[in-house]
Amino acid sequence: MAASNSTKSVRYSMAPAEEAEFVELAWSVGETLNDDLKMLSGAGSSLAATLGRLVEQRVFAEEFGDHDAQMMHAEYRQWEEADFVTIVNCERPVAVTRSFLSPSIETPTKVEVDLGVVDGSLRLAAGVDRAGAIRESATLAAMPEVRQTLVLPWLMGESCYQFGALPHLAMVNVRVLDLLRRLGGGVAPIAGYGPQQYLGVLSQLSVIEAGSQPGIVTTGDYGFIGQAFAERAQRQRPEFTIDLADDLAKPVRS
Repeated sequence: MAASNSTKSVRYSMAPAEEAEFVELAWSVGETLNDDLKMLSGAGSSLAATLGRLVEQRVFAEEFGDHDAQMMHAEYRQWEEADFVTIVNCERPVAVTRSFLSPSIETPTKVEVDLGVVDGSLRLAAGVDRAGAIRESATLAAMPEVRQTLVLPWLMGESCYQFGALPHLAMVNVRVLDLLRRLGGGVAPIAGYGPQQYLGVLSQLSVIEAGSQPGIVTTGDYGFIGQAFAERAQRQRPEFTIDLADDLAKPVRS
């Protein structure tokens, strides 16, 4: 994985010229997915995070209307020290997943706080000790130009591939969850917590098993990923060689 360059501050908006400079840098250091897309990853002050937050803000604004940078700061202020996997094209960042480590119930996950369940019971339901460590996949977002591909489930799988030593809690869009489960990626719904409206999307609280790789698949024509990445995915998950892009024909976000 190419190293991401550090940036100075957490931001959810920037001037077009500055964004173009960051995208150019990302294009030079990112890992090639295909002729049109590059991927980079990093923590909360990295280039991946800087560009990934732009995707989050734009998708939130599209879904919920007025959702500016100040609102995004308020939404994520406790969880900015996260790990990001971000995809860019030559013009702008187009997809992101954000996940983070909660080392104990003393630092609860975002979904535990959002649901008002900070007593460790969600961790028990996810198969870890009530006070034990867990990760959360907190954001899975994509811009319109890549939504009709397998980018969302694939991003979830890539995040778990990179940061998968612990189970992940995830509030997942029900359509994306259905696709992930059919791909066989070790994702299971947690009983009693959905389906429900979460951030305006019908979602299901789920647990992703430690070490699993949901969404890591090879499509017949390589889908949105290039041949090299498709071959890597096939080595990781050799039983799947399918094309389910039509399942994401409508814009989705979880």
